[in-house]
Amino acid sequence: LAMCRFMVHGLSAVSESSLWLNEKLISASVDLEDPDRLNPQLFGTLVQMVVRGEGEDDTGILPKPPGTNKWWKVRPEMVPTPQMKEQSESSPACLSSYRGILRIASTGGDQKEVGMSLFTNVLNQIIYAEMHNWKPWIHFEISSQSVLYDRWAHGFSNVSLFNVNTDYSILMDQELGIPGQPTKQESNGFDSSVMSTLELRGNGVWNAYFEPIDDFDPQDKSCPSSREIVQLPAHLVMAITSKAPWAIRAWRYDDVPEKLWQPSVGSSLKDWYGPIRSKAHSLVRKYFRFRPHILRRANEVNPVQPGEVCLSIHARNGERKGNFRKRVGSKSFFPYIEEFIKAGGSIIFIATDSSRVLQYMYKNFPTNITDMIRTQGDQVVRTSKEWPLHMIDNHHRVNSEALVDVLAMSKCHFLLHSFSSLAEASIYLNLDLHENSVNLEDPDRVAPPEFGKAVRGVIGSIVEQKAAVEQVQIKMDGQIVRKKLDEATILQRDVGRESRRNALVYLAQKKHSSYSGRDSYSILLRSLDMAQRNYLSLNNHVDSLDIFIFHTSDFTEEDLEILERRMGPSVSGVIRLVDLSGSSFWQRPPHHANDDPNSWYAYPLFSEGYRRMMHWFAIDIWEFFSRWNEQEQNSYRYIFRLDEDSFIHSPIQYDVFDFMEKNKYVYGYRMCTYEMQVTRRMWTLYHKRNPDFAPYREVDLEMCAFYNNFFVADL
Repeated sequence: LAMCRFMVHGLSAVSESSLWLNEKLISASVDLEDPDRLNPQLFGTLVQMVVRGEGEDDTGILPKPPGTNKWWKVRPEMVPTPQMKEQSESSPACLSSYRGILRIASTGGDQKEVGMSLFTNVLNQIIYAEMHNWKPWIHFEISSQSVLYDRWAHGFSNVSLFNVNTDYSILMDQELGIPGQPTKQESNGFDSSVMSTLELRGNGVWNAYFEPIDDFDPQDKSCPSSREIVQLPAHLVMAITSKAPWAIRAWRYDDVPEKLWQPSVGSSLKDWYGPIRSKAHSLVRKYFRFRPHILRRANEVNPVQPGEVCLSIHARNGERKGNFRKRVGSKSFFPYIEEFIKAGGSIIFIATDSSRVLQYMYKNFPTNITDMIRTQGDQVVRTSKEWPLHMIDNHHRVNSEALVDVLAMSKCHFLLHSFSSLAEASIYLNLDLHENSVNLEDPDRVAPPEFGKAVRGVIGSIVEQKAAVEQVQIKMDGQIVRKKLDEATILQRDVGRESRRNALVYLAQKKHSSYSGRDSYSILLRSLDMAQRNYLSLNNHVDSLDIFIFHTSDFTEEDLEILERRMGPSVSGVIRLVDLSGSSFWQRPPHHANDDPNSWYAYPLFSEGYRRMMHWFAIDIWEFFSRWNEQEQNSYRYIFRLDEDSFIHSPIQYDVFDFMEKNKYVYGYRMCTYEMQVTRRMWTLYHKRNPDFAPYREVDLEMCAFYNNFFVADL
């Protein structure tokens, strides 16, 4: 490897050794597990420059990775550390009724999970402190936090403090094997855990991510020098987490006795989790306050707006130690995601430590799902193997990104997860997720259809809350009326709203007639959501149009109500569901009435439904609106076509129909396309059947035509 001029590699001792042997490779290599690596285009530029002899003189002109938004970089001096206080009055911490201070100095040893270190084990020590009337205070010992600690971010400055009482020891509960009440008595049954001189280094790690949990400051000169301070060593912290009946646990660790992980007869694992999560939630609300840069980043990566329904997914695929949990494959999430989308969900936030999880989803999940996915982005520390993330990049960055994932997940209404302390932490922040989460390792978990039902229930309540806030109710008292044109049935709500001059039109179905397995209904809902967000809701555009959803026996009154509730009060009376089945607008042409479809060209590749769709937009839709205007004395002038998989991705502030009229345009289109070869065959057949027909032009395969799956047209 070292004999080459360029190298592409992953994390490996072999590749690192090659870099040491050939120094030039350092600037001409790409580590595919480096989140800040060169992209392929920049790497190509680098190769070109090196081949031309540029950059050989170490002038630094070779391409470098694009600058990453290093939002996590908060210098140690920007983080609160214990400061000398000169005030003479006693601080609240000194005047409190606590017996002393329990310093939380350990997260239980070299825990490789941020959630375990910063949530589970910290919460258990806070519970221990409150049980024994000791005030909790967090300042981690650097020596015991090698996985969390980062010298650059957490500092290393020494602070020598006053002496503390040495006559306090921690009495062990011999039966349970956990620490009991700190006491002044001494005996052989005691595990000594007291300090004579307290020495603090840096900011204590905690303060890089959270505000201090209380007002205690060991440097406060007004505190008496006899203030008692005790701490639990790492092995006692883990003893609490594993063996204390009252401890908070994210899953069954290997050393947890079966009697402490056994739901009572008739109750589920979720029922068993309920009191644990409720207790953790109350403590997190009391003690945990994220620092502003963590909060800001979580809002940037998952900005959930009012009315949007969000699903978070925690897909942990890296190192998973323990006999009582397993790796959950990415495809296991799919049935639940599918139900979420069908029910009307709009956002999917994925938190994962694995690049392979996202690669699998983007490769194998349909676009109506992948279009909804949010993550922290590509420049995030993830692994393609089972290595712990702290082995890949600096610990502070890994800590920060993990906490952002926790916060971003907690902003959602639903959660899919496996056994994980990070997933549990998001539930501690948002207790509603206890009821609205599915643990894919829980044998009694709800099935996907039940999950979809729960999503629909939440969406219904959100719609109702939104209407109450706006003090605008959907006019559900308006009668749903049916009208007929030919044999077509038009279903709409009569709220006294007059028909407009413009129509947004869809031809839709719930299951696609040509593409097997395609969930057309959920894709349509996605299209309507984006149309609502990026056009209808802006500048009162919804008031200038009606929405026509044409179909063939797919949609009912119930669907009309679902759509109205989903899109909000502004669309009441706007939507028309038009069933074309049995009407002259959805018939075979007379000369094909008795055909065997198997005799048709390219059948079933182009199904009968597909051919009728083409006939509809080429001929029948114009006839429909002409006759509908005449029968109902309407004045529809312009139609705006969207397909079920047409998505408006960015805001349209101007009125599309006014734009057409003011500029005297008769047809607006998205793109042109070359004529297809099949067109020449169709043209030949048409000439044979209609020899006297004189076309405006012959078909030229080099000519462009309108690609009409999106258009705005003057009727």
